[in-house]
This record gives sequence, structure tokens and C-alpha cells, in this order.
Amino acid sequence: MKSKVISLIAVIVIMIISFFFSVYSFSYQNEPDGFRGIKWGSDIKTLQGMKLVEDHKDAKYYIRKVDKLKIGEAGLKSIAYGFHKDRFYFVYIRFNSITNFSSIKETLFEQYGAGVQDNKSKEEYVWLGGDVNISLQYNDVSQKGKIYYFFKPISQEEDRDKKGKSKEGTGNL
Repeated sequence: MKSKVISLIAVIVIMIISFFFSVYSFSYQNEPDGFRGIKWGSDIKTLQGMKLVEDHKDAKYYIRKVDKLKIGEAGLKSIAYGFHKDRFYFVYIRFNSITNFSSIKETLFEQYGAGVQDNKSKEEYVWLGGDVNISLQYNDVSQKGKIYYFFKPISQEEDRDKKGKSKEGTGNL
């Protein structure tokens, strides 16, 4: 159940970020070339200390056994690393509390500049880069937040692969 939820969330977020990318066409400062020492596009076979938590054939999700669950002073609930065809392209971070959100938001704004907030009534910010899109979301009611990092070249490949498989399935109608 948990694995289906993460996969569904990943698909939804990819679609949302793709929409924002089509609406806004600019970059932000300090676009990352990876996350926590793992370069975008790295092959999972070259990485140590990764534990598989979900396997969906071409899409696999891992946690790092020795990950520090903090961004600055903010505590994190989890960090998941996504791989498409064994290549690193996605990070999904979960956290709780307005205190952690405020600290994370400040850290991301310092690192990448002010994020775009499309709807001022929601605590949602995006950074759209040449290769990497980032999304920060916080829900005041549930007091839960998320951060997503997407490496667009592989994310777009994954989208094309999914669309191709969908078209193959229509032949059975």
C-alpha cells in the first residue's frame, strides 16, 4: 500500500511540475547537480548503502541506510531516492510541523532564491531550473510537508515511457 502511494504521488507531482514548467520559463540560483553527493543520472549499481523499498520494474525507490534526517536544524521523517531504469532522478522528502517547514523554507530560499508561489493561500513553492525542478509543500491542517527534486531529462523519459505503455494497452480495446 505504501509503495503504491509513493508511486502515485510521484506521478502526480511530475504532472504538476510539468504544468508549472510550461507556465514559467526561468531558472533559479545554484541549481543542484545531484542530491547529498549522488549525481543526477548515477547508476544505482555504483552506490553503496542503498536499501530498496519499492520496485515497479523500471521505477525503483530506495532509502539510504546512513542518511541524516535533517535539513539544517529541521527534522525529517524520511528521504526516498527514485531511479528510472537504474538512473537517479527523483528525491521525495517528508517532514512534519510548522517549525520544520519554516526552517526548511528558509534554507531552500537561501540556497535557491525565492520559490514561485502560484497560489498565495497555499504554502507551495516551486523552483524550475534548466535540468532540475524542486517543489516544497506544506499543509497547515495535517501539519505535514514534502519536498520533491526532479531531474528533468530522466523524468521526461519516464513520462514518455509511460505514455508509450498506455498506447500499447489501447490495442486491447
